[in-house]
Amino acid sequence: MRPALLVSAALAAVSTASGARVGTGREMFVKFASTSAPRGRRGVLLERVPLQLATANGNVDLHVENSDVTDDGEYMAAHGVVQGVEESSFMMKGTAGDFYGWVALHNGTAWEYHTHEGHVNVEAVPLSKIIPDLHLPHDEEDTADRAASSLAFQPHETGYAGQDIRYLQSQPGAEKVLYLNFDTSEGFWVDYETTMETIAYGPEHFYQTWQVMATAFSMYNLNVVTDKRVYDAANVRDTGMACFYNKTRRAFAGINIFGTRGCSSNYRAKDGYDMGLTALHETGHTLGMYHDGSPGRDYMEGLDEFKYMPIMGNHWYARKKEYGAEALYQWSKGEYSGASSRQDDLRLIERYITRRADDIAGSRALSVGSDGVVRSAANRGKITDRTDTDSWTFTIGGSGGRVDLVMDRTEYIAGSMLDIDATLRDSRGNVVARSNPTADRRAFIDETVGAGSYTLVIRGGAEGTPRNGFSSYSSLGNYGIYGSVTNVGPTPVPTPPPTPVPGADYLTLRGSNGRVFSGARFGFLSDGYATYPAE
Repeated sequence: MRPALLVSAALAAVSTASGARVGTGREMFVKFASTSAPRGRRGVLLERVPLQLATANGNVDLHVENSDVTDDGEYMAAHGVVQGVEESSFMMKGTAGDFYGWVALHNGTAWEYHTHEGHVNVEAVPLSKIIPDLHLPHDEEDTADRAASSLAFQPHETGYAGQDIRYLQSQPGAEKVLYLNFDTSEGFWVDYETTMETIAYGPEHFYQTWQVMATAFSMYNLNVVTDKRVYDAANVRDTGMACFYNKTRRAFAGINIFGTRGCSSNYRAKDGYDMGLTALHETGHTLGMYHDGSPGRDYMEGLDEFKYMPIMGNHWYARKKEYGAEALYQWSKGEYSGASSRQDDLRLIERYITRRADDIAGSRALSVGSDGVVRSAANRGKITDRTDTDSWTFTIGGSGGRVDLVMDRTEYIAGSMLDIDATLRDSRGNVVARSNPTADRRAFIDETVGAGSYTLVIRGGAEGTPRNGFSSYSSLGNYGIYGSVTNVGPTPVPTPPPTPVPGADYLTLRGSNGRVFSGARFGFLSDGYATYPAE
């Protein structure tokens, strides 16, 4: 047996406005770190550890067991269960300056530890604050359209084609890792070969689950994996895990457990589409999110006019209403009317995971084949932020031509958050056409245009109003452009102004056709245009 681990300070609890004070962050960190020697070791098993819960109502003595403790000298993480309580869990993590944790007895009792002005306080809280989904009803609905885009760009965008589903990675090399653990003691892959032969789920369903998760985090530096070796190689503070069990039960997760070896608990669903969306919702809890509800309801039920559903609502409603291929699942900050939560989901994610860099910081030439065909595989982009705009440029020759383009998201529908807004502008910046159809994630440009240079601007779309619809807040993700452009001209090369003569005053003008000309004080003809003296 290892040395006793007193999670609360040995000192008597001091009642405060935030609950009961149980020590400083440094004291809490040292108490945990002292149990995980040698320092840096991972997977330390604490078989029976005393845990004292100091609350304003007195002390509660419990023991925790099966605790996986990790300490690297600066950051520690531990999780496990309460001894003698079949349905229970606990989690502690943090640094000396920012310590956080909780203990939950699943019968309805819970405590939360948090740091305030250097001191760690503990207070009794509703169980729903710690494990939001545990006692909500379990819904099962019929399946609906779950077609995925056939466009291929990043690993998670391609459909299942026989890949070994035990070794999937969405962003190899990313610092942060989210592990989908199907190989639990009661999981699907305990005996992988037998499972693949006997279970109703084929490998394509597990692949779909991975696709959903990878899609929803594709704008972040996060590698969603099914390969345990990648997970084990990462620092604990950089990891999260979703566990899957081959039985029917209500999925649940502890709040804020990302950065520990704890995991969300997910169970058999109708198919990979549903299992993925359920695991995505539970992963939201591990990142600190609570439910997006509406008046009188724990879950927001979607906006049918826009086929919109917040991820922290309930995706079963979207499936029941057959939102189909245009379903839009997004992170939320409670902008819709009657929202029960105003949490900024993206900000919560970014406490743990950084955004990916803008892939088109300036502009990019639209790739058009010699036959005038625009192919999606050659024209891909990513919207990573609500302020991100991608500019695609092309030129139409002297007799004019036709622009017939479709901009479509390329990621799996379940988890895909991008609604596309597209604008075509001429060389002066005038709007030639704009598209963002309601309840259609695509955008369409079909215009006959004159000769000149054009820019196609892509951004995340918004529909309706933020209170009755959705803003561009979470319209993020990958897209492709396809269609045709006729009579494409050569890429224009800007004509530089002539080199000024020393001592002369120049005035540079630009003609309506884009040509540049300059003249000295007394003016002359240049390129067929008159220039005027500088004043």
